[in-house]
Amino acid sequence: MLRRPSIIESFRVSLVAPHSQAHTAPQLEQRSFSPTADELAWAIFQVEAPAGSLDSLLASGSGSLYLLVADFASGRWRHITALNDGQAAIELSADTGLISPGGYFYAAALAPALSQGGMASTLDSLTLVHDQLHAGNTYYVAMDSQGGSDAAAGTANAPWATLQHAADTVQAGDTVIVRPGDHTGFWLQSSGTALAPITFSALDGANIIFPATDKVYGINLENWQAGGGIHDVIVEGFTIEQMPTVGIRIAGTAESPAQRITLRHNICRSNGRWGIFSGFADYMTVEYNQCSNSTDEHGIYLSNSGDFNIARGNICYGNAGGGIQFNADASQGGDGIMSGALIENNVCFDNGLNGGAALNMDGLQDSVIRGNLLYNNHASGITLFQGDGLEAKNNVVTCNTVIQAMDPISRWCIRIANGSTGNTVINNILWSRHSFRGAIDIDLDCLPGFTSDYNLTIDRFSRDDNFLSLSEWQSITGQDMHSQLMQDESFFHDAAADDFHFEITAPPAGFGIDHPDNPAVDRDGVPRPQGQAFDAGCYEAKIK
Repeated sequence: MLRRPSIIESFRVSLVAPHSQAHTAPQLEQRSFSPTADELAWAIFQVEAPAGSLDSLLASGSGSLYLLVADFASGRWRHITALNDGQAAIELSADTGLISPGGYFYAAALAPALSQGGMASTLDSLTLVHDQLHAGNTYYVAMDSQGGSDAAAGTANAPWATLQHAADTVQAGDTVIVRPGDHTGFWLQSSGTALAPITFSALDGANIIFPATDKVYGINLENWQAGGGIHDVIVEGFTIEQMPTVGIRIAGTAESPAQRITLRHNICRSNGRWGIFSGFADYMTVEYNQCSNSTDEHGIYLSNSGDFNIARGNICYGNAGGGIQFNADASQGGDGIMSGALIENNVCFDNGLNGGAALNMDGLQDSVIRGNLLYNNHASGITLFQGDGLEAKNNVVTCNTVIQAMDPISRWCIRIANGSTGNTVINNILWSRHSFRGAIDIDLDCLPGFTSDYNLTIDRFSRDDNFLSLSEWQSITGQDMHSQLMQDESFFHDAAADDFHFEITAPPAGFGIDHPDNPAVDRDGVPRPQGQAFDAGCYEAKIK
C-alpha cells in the first residue's frame, strides 16, 4: 500500500506475475519488454476490484510503452495511452464496465514491434487509484497540460488547474484529488467538521515547487476571519520542496486554536526553515511524513502551547536544527505548556548541526515519548527542558533506541534540564559514539520525582555536569538499579549499516519492565512483549 488510511486509496499492481504475457521478463521490481522485429511485447495484469469507484491508472517507465484497460461492457481494450516523459495516466472515473463478471480489473502494457517504431522498454510501476465513499463532493486538480482549467467544473474529466481555486471553493466534506505534476501551493481558510473533514489528497508525483500566493509557504492552513481557528482538515501525499520558509504551515491563535488537522504521508524537503510548522494547534496528528534538509531549523516544529498532538511514524533527517521540536512559547501568549502529546515510532537521524535535539521538548508535560529510533544526531537525542515554555514535567520516555554520533558537538542520549521534574525514563537503549558524553545528563533541580530504570546504557552519566559511571550514578541518585551496561554495538544486527535490530540471545532480550505507556507493538509492528518481559529499545528481539 502506498497510503493508508486515506479517502483516496492507491495500490501498486504487481509486475512480477502478470496474468499473461509475451516477450516480457521481470527485472527486480520492474518488467522489461523486448519486442521483436515483427512482434510486439505485452503483459496483462489482473487485480481484484477495489472498494469504491475507480479514479485512474498511473504508470511510470521508459521507452515506447502503451497502456490499456479492458472494458467488459464493450468487449474491447480502451484508453490506449502512451508514456509521455516516462509517465502515463488513464482517467477511469467516468467509465463503467471496467470490472469483469468475476470481480477483476485488467490492464495491459505493450511495446510495439521494432518494425513499427517500438524498442526495448521498461515498466517501473503500475498504480490503481480508487475513491472511497465519503461525504461531500470530489474535485480534481490537474496541470494545464493535462486539461486543467479553473473555469472547468472540477470533475474527473474537467479538472481545475490550480490548488488555490480548489481551496477557495471547497466546503465541509469535500475532497480534492491532486494529479501528478509540479503545482503552485495554496492557502486554505475553510474548515470541515469532525464527521466531514476537508481533504486534499495528492497522488504519487503531485509536487508543490512554487510557493502559495503569500510567496512563503507551500501549504498554509489558517483562517484570519475566524481568529485562526481552522479545523478538521486532512492534507496527504504531497511532495513540497524548496519553499522560502515552510512546506506546510498550520496556524491558530491562543484564543482560537486550530484543531483536528491531520498531515500524513507528505514529503517536505529542502525548505528554508521548517518542513512542517504549527502554531496554536490542538488535537493535531502529524504522521508518516518525511521532513528533511530544512536549511535553518527543524524538520517538524509544533509550537505555541498546542495540546494533545500526535507525532507518529515520521522520518526526519539532515535538518540543521532538531528532527521534531515541541516548543510551548509562553512569550507568544499561551500558557507555555504543551500537554497530552504522543510522540511515537519516529525515526530521526543526522539532525542538529546547528543545535537542537532529535526530539527537542520545551515545555512538554504529561506526555509520552515511545518507540522512536534516533541515531547519528549531532546535538542530543531527547531533550526535556524549559526554554520559552515552562518546565518539561511528568513525561514518560520508554522503549526508545538512541545512538549518538561520534562527532565533537554530539551531546547526550537524554538531557533533562531547567527544573523539569517528575520524568520517567525506562526500557531504553542509550548508547553514544562520542568520546566522553553518554546516556543521561540531568540537572540537580530535575531529580525530584525522576525515575530511570531497566535501560541498557553506556557507562557514562552526568548530574549537574559531574561525570559518573553507572555504579556511581546508582549510588548517588538511586536510579537505574536494574539497568545494565552495553560494552559495544556488537549485539545490533548491523550497526554500521544503521540496522539496530538484535537477536534473541542479545542482552536486551526480555530485559525491560511493563508500563502502561509502553507501545503495544515495536517499530516493525511486532506485538510487545514477545516473551515474559519487554525488550529494551524500539525493537523486540528477533528469534534466530
